[in-house]
Amino acid sequence: MNVEPDPQPEAGPVDKEVIQRLVEQLYENERLTGNLTDEPAKILLKWGEQQIRDLAQTHSDQAELEKLAYQLQRVIRSINRLVGQKADLSETDMVERLLELVEQSKDLRGFPTERHVDR
Repeated sequence: MNVEPDPQPEAGPVDKEVIQRLVEQLYENERLTGNLTDEPAKILLKWGEQQIRDLAQTHSDQAELEKLAYQLQRVIRSINRLVGQKADLSETDMVERLLELVEQSKDLRGFPTERHVDR
């Protein structure tokens, strides 16, 4: 699947080239969406891109933003893994895994969870 990040010139305190590099890392990492078909992968990647752009507006330290972007990749990878295992999981197992994802995402200070992206 070949999905390109949206070119967006706006940047917060962190240099826009750093933000663009972090976004491109999402799109280039096939391990993040390998269990997804094109449309769900596109939705997940666009969501991840928006999270990075939002985090860049609230974090002025490049190292902190890079750490949060890595943690975001871990969350996205976990979503991908969960989708790949969905046929083998009971409803109880699925709920437990979803709750683990919620806990994992709590590590992202300032993580904007209410944001939706257009499909």
